[in-house]
Amino acid sequence: QLLRSFATFPAMSRMRVYATAAWRSEEGEVEIARTAARASAHLRPEWNHTSREQPYSGRDGKESVRVQVWRERCSGLVAPILCGEACVSAAMLIGDAGTPLGPCKHQAGGSVELRLDRDGEEIGSILVQALLVRTEAREDFTASQSDAGSELLTPVPRRRRPIRSMSSSCIGPSVVGCSSPVSVASTATQVDPVTFESPIEALSMSGGTASFYRLKLRPTSALVVSGKPQDYYVGKDLARASGEVLFYEAVARLSRENCGGGVAMLLPFMLDYAGVLEGELREGGESVAMLVMQNLAAGCTSLRLLDVKVGQQTAAPGWQGKSRMRAYRQSFLDGFTNSVEEGFRLEGFSSPPPALSSMDPLLDLGLLMGTAWQRRRALRLMLQRMSADEMIRHLFDLREADDRPTVRGAPCWSATEVAEVALHEVVARLTHLALACRLTLVPQKWVGSSVVLGFDVGALPLRSETEASVRDRVRVKLLDWGRSELNTLDRHMELSDAQQRDRALYWGYYVEGTDRLLWSVMRAYHHRFGGDSPWTDVRAMVYDYDSISLNDFIGLVSIPLRPTQETTSELIGSSGAVVSVGRAASTLTYAVEYAKFSRSSRLRGAWRVRLAHATNLPPCDYMKGRSTSDPFVILEARAADGRRFRQQTRVLPACLNPMWGETLELPVPRNGARLEEALRLGELRISGGA
Repeated sequence: QLLRSFATFPAMSRMRVYATAAWRSEEGEVEIARTAARASAHLRPEWNHTSREQPYSGRDGKESVRVQVWRERCSGLVAPILCGEACVSAAMLIGDAGTPLGPCKHQAGGSVELRLDRDGEEIGSILVQALLVRTEAREDFTASQSDAGSELLTPVPRRRRPIRSMSSSCIGPSVVGCSSPVSVASTATQVDPVTFESPIEALSMSGGTASFYRLKLRPTSALVVSGKPQDYYVGKDLARASGEVLFYEAVARLSRENCGGGVAMLLPFMLDYAGVLEGELREGGESVAMLVMQNLAAGCTSLRLLDVKVGQQTAAPGWQGKSRMRAYRQSFLDGFTNSVEEGFRLEGFSSPPPALSSMDPLLDLGLLMGTAWQRRRALRLMLQRMSADEMIRHLFDLREADDRPTVRGAPCWSATEVAEVALHEVVARLTHLALACRLTLVPQKWVGSSVVLGFDVGALPLRSETEASVRDRVRVKLLDWGRSELNTLDRHMELSDAQQRDRALYWGYYVEGTDRLLWSVMRAYHHRFGGDSPWTDVRAMVYDYDSISLNDFIGLVSIPLRPTQETTSELIGSSGAVVSVGRAASTLTYAVEYAKFSRSSRLRGAWRVRLAHATNLPPCDYMKGRSTSDPFVILEARAADGRRFRQQTRVLPACLNPMWGETLELPVPRNGARLEEALRLGELRISGGA
């Protein structure tokens, strides 16, 4: 029984509430669940607590569940106050969840809202859901139970608790935390070395501590014959991936059994896993053990990828080999990142656009801290502090690809058209993922795992290519399972109440982070491509980039959206006066044109604003011992319906007369309701309709 939520209390002071559930049968009444007391829940606490399993005969309707909600007093030192209670038959909770479908052993009934009464007065309601688990008949079952027919959904053994099948249980955290690469390699699925060409080549990848290896399938392999690219798999050093191997082995086992174990909806987002390979390196000829998994960059010219760590806590004390001191230190560092602000943070950014690459995190420090190691650490901290709006804006910045309007003389999609379809597909896939997380029956403890978002930015597709081919370039996957546990329904029922509450707590962090990531992507699509109102206010704002403090505002120019030849305008400062250095005014030169797209395009067209150059900018780095500035431009467009879209140019360091020569596009949508289409598409995919 999942005690979902509780609402509609009469107004009273702030309080801590918890719920209990008791199973009633002919043998008596036994408590099967007690939730944690929510400190700040007050009138609307949410528990998402799973009770211990109970044998269910399905006959005569004699089994029932009594749910009580209590108000805790003095942190449990004083007897609690009963807020209300409800009693419901087990048959009513199970409802239509009769015989489990197909080979799956588990089936959930619908959420049932129960009225809570106290002394005959209705004081609130609670949502409860039942999960039916079918177990195999054993020798110690009575003959009448084994012959009960279709109505006997879960046979009742003579012992109090049903026998559990340990073969379907997930490997526990104690095993994962202490496993060595040697022991993992000996028990994992082995990959035949002749599957790949030899020798194997090491890959240079930014970020992380694990080594990766380029794997190339032989042309005669079954995967290549079936249409997979030769680089479909990639190798990861097993010394840094032993915990992930155990996770992927558990996923593979569930897939082979054709039963998701309560997590079936999340399996499509996992990377394909082949096993463990012992391969020979090209450099030195040494042998190395590696995890063989799906290569997200397979078939891509240049994959741009965001590695987003989900959850406001990315470390747990004493979990999967993480010491308490290291976990507390990580929690302290999380407080300086976007994890505590939005429930996720950017951990890595591959193939960044020029606008992001030009943002040097050590620029203000000059040559005092310029080693490669220091630069990587500073860049990582800059990414971890980046807001969702900024990371999504950089992800879909394709201006460098728009410099190739044709390929072999054939017309191509524009960069803005590709960005619209790619962002639309990301919204649909994240909707699918968020719904899958909320519909998953078993809470997971995925600490430090990532959601990756990306797509191929190497070359613009030909105009003859279909929209579906552009969507195929998008990647939305889950990975990085080194400190995560695949919790199945069988295993979850064997956990203690405290362990179940722990899983529910961290799963709540993960679900909230996924929801917030979806909301951020939806918001980015709406502000850039949604709505029918035209852009009314366009401003080019010039800033001085500061890597260790807030950027300095220099001035702005209001740009009318009409075809305009190259024009030079004076910058207006924050005081409303013209920005000047000496007697000469600071200026910005720009041009505007409108590009009309074909009738088959999802966009009507786009306004193209070319930011050519600025002159006579004031120096802003006096405090850093320099009489220069590091200018860049943010182009902001606003619409009458409240939409606001921002994009920016490269940072040009130590320059008072910058030459950008960049063209920024403001899309004009053809259909302002595309966002709703993406949400419906994600909902359709989770129901199996697409």
